[in-house]
Amino acid sequence: MFTAWSEKEQMRALYGCGHWQVKVTVPDTWNHVGLLPAPAPGDRAWHYPAEPGTTFTTWAGGPEVHTALTNPIQPWKIEILDGILWEDGKPLDDWAKKLKETWTNLSAQAHFQGDAQQARAAHLASRAVRSILLYGIGSFAQRPRMVTGTTPAAPSATYRQTPKSSASTTN
Repeated sequence: MFTAWSEKEQMRALYGCGHWQVKVTVPDTWNHVGLLPAPAPGDRAWHYPAEPGTTFTTWAGGPEVHTALTNPIQPWKIEILDGILWEDGKPLDDWAKKLKETWTNLSAQAHFQGDAQQARAAHLASRAVRSILLYGIGSFAQRPRMVTGTTPAAPSATYRQTPKSSASTTN
């Protein structure tokens, strides 16, 4: 389906809110770091294949796919297999607005309900909706956590130590 779209529609889709399942082949003359993540074999982790000729299937965001397709050093071969593309707009805002209305209505119902059991049920339901708002939608607004890690050097890598300056000062 993706290939049947015009170039303008493809660009809009890649820069829109979406995620793409792609089959990727690293170019034959590639000698840089990998551009797209792939599931690491046997782990619940990701790696970035960079060995020329390597083919793998992965999920990636549109900007990542576009970067690989239009790479100025050498474009990567990418076949889009499937994708999830959200419509333009702010669906999360609409959902949050409806949840806020529900929370307000349940809170009012809990406060004005004459039957104690119904009031308690409305109160508990209002707390559940509040939790969805705070922890579900609110988590999207939190600051990203900083993650620090290391990358092992390739076994064939060579390192050169720069000697310290041996300049001396005299008075």
